[in-house]
Amino acid sequence: MGCDAVCSGGVRNGSAAPAVAAALAAVALLALPRDAGAGLPKPIWGEAIGPKPPPHVDLVLAIDGTGSMFDEVSAAKGAALAAIDLYADAAPAPVLRVGVVVYRDKIDDAARIERLDLGPDIAAVRRFIAAIVPHGGGDRRESVFFALQTAIREMAWDPERNTAKTVLLIGDAPSKTYAGEPGIDKLAPEARKKKIALSAVAITRADDTITEFTKISDLGGGGVALVDPPPPRTDVPRSKPPGRDVVFVVDTTGSMGSVIDAVRAKVHKLAKAMAEEGGGGDSTLQEFAEVRFGLVDYRDRGDAWVAKMRTPLTSDISHFLAEVNKLSADGGGDWPESVTKALVVALDDKMGWDPMAGKAIVLVGDAEPHRYGGEPSYEDVARDAGARTIPINTVACSGDTEVPPFKKIASLSGGDFYRLASLGKAVDHSVTGK
Repeated sequence: MGCDAVCSGGVRNGSAAPAVAAALAAVALLALPRDAGAGLPKPIWGEAIGPKPPPHVDLVLAIDGTGSMFDEVSAAKGAALAAIDLYADAAPAPVLRVGVVVYRDKIDDAARIERLDLGPDIAAVRRFIAAIVPHGGGDRRESVFFALQTAIREMAWDPERNTAKTVLLIGDAPSKTYAGEPGIDKLAPEARKKKIALSAVAITRADDTITEFTKISDLGGGGVALVDPPPPRTDVPRSKPPGRDVVFVVDTTGSMGSVIDAVRAKVHKLAKAMAEEGGGGDSTLQEFAEVRFGLVDYRDRGDAWVAKMRTPLTSDISHFLAEVNKLSADGGGDWPESVTKALVVALDDKMGWDPMAGKAIVLVGDAEPHRYGGEPSYEDVARDAGARTIPINTVACSGDTEVPPFKKIASLSGGDFYRLASLGKAVDHSVTGK
């Protein structure tokens, strides 16, 4: 059941629990179990056999608990409690067990997942939901699929085939997939095999979240409800989430002259926007406690340097801009360049990465990586970046030989690939995480 069902249900009010309950009911997200034994004669319930047993239901609520849910947390809790009430108030009353998975992101370490396993103590579930405090997350995308993995694989589901099993995902942001973790294309078949339906409530107007939550429900055999986010809260002080660390890794060989000028212009424009934001603007940079920048300048063996850390991560924008202004194009020799060495320098602890900050690398170049003996492969370096939650957003500047490896570096690290014409988008995405 996809978005058409939602739209026909007229679901567009998200803050009040009754409206959320109506949204869930309108798209039939929470179906009670059907009679088992399809194709077999139905038993004759009565004195000879006894009363018909009540239906059994297992419900796991997967709730986004990141800092971006500061304004939406009341609506999310309302949706969760409304789902419980829909089952509890059904006739005949089911034997209901409920569990909760609160998810954030990999950067949040031990707080990435908080869970309460399936059980019949509904009062304890309500207390657990009431105690959810949104925090963490760093960037916009969150561990949606990891939450579904936890719900499907680790919760104590009733093995009985007649028990209706549902995961209800409630959140406002799309997923982030890390190397070694399954996506929905793998998780949905696992859920179907265990007779678990996947449904979703998207508390947002963002198209990418709605599209992804709809896909999850379509593949998971459930439904999706769209709930408008409530207006921003002003009654509670808002704490800023962790800062952002962004390292620019720039090819400065002879062929990069005009590109370096474009990079310099974009960085100066970014610095100006940050200065205006500091004076009371409404830039998305306001969301972060601090934004720090680092710079690596690379060429190739035989040049004056191979890869130089011009500045470690710093919040001193004037110092960072001064280093950017020193970039100049020279050297290079043959076509491939020391991309791998540059990434190794960028990922080094000397760069000063903050373990609590959202992170990204912007790799800008026009040549494929040189493969030298004694150096790791660029694939291994990209995987290491992904394991450390440092996506590498690559910008290909010539459209030739660097495109396949730059795409691979982005993919293996969890980043995105861009052409030179989209340099601004690459930088904005790296700095804001959006």
